[in-house]
Amino acid sequence: MVANVAFGDLARAEHDSERASAYYREALTAASAIASRGGVAQALRHYAALCAARGEHARAAGLLGAASGVHELALSTTVFADFEMTQEANAAGRQSLGDVAFDAALAAGRRIGLDCVVAELLAEHDAETALQVEALGAA
Repeated sequence: MVANVAFGDLARAEHDSERASAYYREALTAASAIASRGGVAQALRHYAALCAARGEHARAAGLLGAASGVHELALSTTVFADFEMTQEANAAGRQSLGDVAFDAALAAGRRIGLDCVVAELLAEHDAETALQVEALGAA
């Protein structure tokens, strides 16, 4: 799980969005399988940084909102590297969306909750994969 996040970070640093996304989804799946809410939150923060890098600021804010709820409930803190990365995603989102829209997206992520956000991310990937397989079959 931690290794997948680290590999995702390397892929994100190399601007390989697809590979980073795959590693973060693997981390989410592994953390969910063992019911590690802290691990899920960590993977979501990193996935949010990827979304911010792709210009998907509302989505990044929603993911950060869902992840922040876990840490508020557990009274835990993020490691410094995660904090810095999260602050960068927050700043980019606020600049792109404005404070009101960013705060609304952040609050929406908190309301939706961790489990729903993870299920949505993984379902999106399953749907994308099904479309790719269907396109290959039609070719």
